[in-house]
Amino acid sequence: MSTIVNLKRIHIEGAHKLQEVVDLPAVVWLKVKNNTCLKIISNLCKLQDLLAQDCPALDQAKNLCSLRRLYMVDCLHEQEFRKCLSEEQGVLVHVATIGADGRNIFPDGSLYN
Repeated sequence: MSTIVNLKRIHIEGAHKLQEVVDLPAVVWLKVKNNTCLKIISNLCKLQDLLAQDCPALDQAKNLCSLRRLYMVDCLHEQEFRKCLSEEQGVLVHVATIGADGRNIFPDGSLYN
């Protein structure tokens, strides 16, 4: 378990019982997709890119102090999630609350795949 804290990029898809992603100090890129119970993402202090799709319960963010880009698609509570982010962060936000129909709609390029 100790090596997981050293991961820099994480893609979590279809982990329907997962409720939180927390305490991963080295992660700079996180993609969560089709995780029906995921509610909170916190204590990812180096996280710069967050891509969330089809995570209907996701509504809490804490200590994402380095976040620069946030993409949320088909996440029903995106407004509540965004309220948790500090305004001075200047986060680039792209939100589409409906319409992806399970397709990957994140920006092209290897950074986001």
